[in-house]
Amino acid sequence: MPEDFYVNDSFTEGEFLKREIFIEKAEKAAIHFENNNLTSNSLRTLFYMLKSADNKLKQPGACFGEARETLYKFMRQVDYNVNRDVIKLNTGFRDFARAHVSIAEKNKEEFHGFVEFITSIVARLKTK
Repeated sequence: MPEDFYVNDSFTEGEFLKREIFIEKAEKAAIHFENNNLTSNSLRTLFYMLKSADNKLKQPGACFGEARETLYKFMRQVDYNVNRDVIKLNTGFRDFARAHVSIAEKNKEEFHGFVEFITSIVARLKTK
């Protein structure tokens, strides 16, 4: 699995999200996943799960614990989709997700960065 589109330690730089999660790394990840037959349709349910939690997290009084729990449910669903062959194992998406969930679970800023990264990838994938 090429790691040139993995985020190493953080989705943020100071108080802002890194450019690379919107452009360079997102483009490389989308190309990799598309070359391995992963489509936006394959990720739609997973994407909406994360996006919904991110929107809730923006509400006053929101609890990051709920968003963190959604990350764990997201990983469970990734495993389920791989086991059902909805997401092919050879795409590397499971490893990609695991590597990035460990960053996203740190705090709400990193969670938001992960959601933006996934959004940027899904936006570039073909639909089928």
